[in-house]
Amino acid sequence: MFSAGPPVRENRRRYGSRRIQKALQDEGVEVGRHRVRRLMQQQNWRAIQPRSFVRLRPAASNH
Repeated sequence: MFSAGPPVRENRRRYGSRRIQKALQDEGVEVGRHRVRRLMQQQNWRAIQPRSFVRLRPAASNH
């Protein structure tokens, strides 16, 4: 069926539908991105976006 589980789990859910579709295509599986997206929704897989670094404290000023 949908065998993209290990890359998704190994990379801490950083794989979205485009990246999963590309990985499957590299393995020789022809599948569209919308099918991957639908299967991800059915299996409750959500790709999480890495948060950008936000400085919590102001930089130390030496003046």
